[in-house]
Parts: sequence; C-alpha cells; structure tokens
Amino acid sequence: MSELELKMCEKCAQTKPIDKYRKRSENSYAKTCKKCMNEMDKIRKKNLRQKKAETFLAKCEKCNEDKALKDFAKLKKFYKKKICNSCYPDFLREQKTEWCRNESKKNINYRLKKSLAARLRNVLFKTDTTMNYIGCNIQYLREWFEYNFTSEMNWDNYGSFWSIDHIIPVCKFDLTIQDEKLKCWNWTNLMPVKVTYNSSKKNIDVNQINFILDKIKKFKEEGSTTKWFSEELVLNKEFAELKANMSFS
Repeated sequence: MSELELKMCEKCAQTKPIDKYRKRSENSYAKTCKKCMNEMDKIRKKNLRQKKAETFLAKCEKCNEDKALKDFAKLKKFYKKKICNSCYPDFLREQKTEWCRNESKKNINYRLKKSLAARLRNVLFKTDTTMNYIGCNIQYLREWFEYNFTSEMNWDNYGSFWSIDHIIPVCKFDLTIQDEKLKCWNWTNLMPVKVTYNSSKKNIDVNQINFILDKIKKFKEEGSTTKWFSEELVLNKEFAELKANMSFS
C-alpha cells in the first residue's frame, strides 16, 4: 500500500487507510478518522440533549406547571404524555386504577379473582397465592359458581343480588393454622347465594351441606370444561358436623 493511501488521525494518532476517513470533497478527507468522528458525534449529541433537558421547558399535563425536560418522567407506554417526576407516582396509580376498573367490567375471571383476593386480605394473613387457597384455577371456580346459579343470578348482579357464601362459615375455622385457612377457602366450601340469605345465615346449614355435596359430585362429572384443580374435596358431612359446635370469631 503506498504512502498516499495512509493517513494519521489527529484524534487517536493512529495511521489508517484513507477509506477510514470521511470524504470532504473530491480530493480532501477529514483530519479525524471515522471511528473517532463517530465517538465525537455521540458525545456532542449527548451534550445537546442534556443542555436541551436543562433549558427547554414543557408543561406537565397533570399539575400544569412549566418545568425543564429533565424533570419529566420517561414514559414508554404513555410516550405522548408529559408527566413530571413529582406527579408520576399519582399518575401511575390512576392509570392502574383505571385499567383495573375497565378490566373488571369486561373480564369476569379478573373481577372474581380480585374480589376473592380482597376478601382474603380482610380476614387472614396470606402466605400463599389467592388461587392456591381456593384450590383451583379461576376458570374452574367461575364454572362452579355458574353451575350453581339460579335463574335470577348473573355476573352483572354479583354483589347486589348474590354473593359468595362460605358453606361452613369463616368463624368456624382457626385462621391462625394454615390447614384451616386452606379448608375455609377451598372452592368446595364456596357457593353463590342470595345476599339476603347470606346476611341472615348464622350457622352451618346441614341441609345445604347435603345439597352441595351432591352438586360437587355432578359438577365434577359433567359441569366443568376445565379439569384442573389442586386440592381434593375437603367438604364432607362429618367435617361440617364437627365444625358446627366450634367458633373462633
């Protein structure tokens, strides 16, 4: 290779072939090699972005205050919105609340799972996932409830016309014991009933036990489209009679 085809870079002081330099004109090349120029361009662009972030002002869509760009959250999902760092935690909570509200309206399984999770938090210290307490997946539980719906029951009147009943009431279990928690919240101990009945129930209804045991047997044979469940049946007449004279509330 001839001497004319080599050139020393003013930045890194390395001698490189002429094609490693940017061409300025027909017979002129840059004094700095392409590699060094690229690194210098990156630094220059970074400095420009930093200067813009410190000097350029934008209005926060939440608090309506003008602030420097550096004081705004970097939003990937909400990239078109400008939310300052101070407002970002509240903005995120509001977005999550809105998403949960919309999901509850259109997704019955989600609504049911959230409802059960909230009830579990209210009555016991959870050491496991909600569905492991229930002993089945959410679709199986949903189908179990629907299998027991009366003609008046539907998911639109859940909470107003009907609610989830513990066949053996919560007060009959010692919720300081993990095994008792699992038996209390197992799907076989849960049943959709009218709100008026649930609020008036004071003790174990033996007639309901006999009815529910028959329902469980039929449901497992014919009622479910999903066959997954993690726990064997815990509800039985002997267990109910044992719990009838117990109270831990």
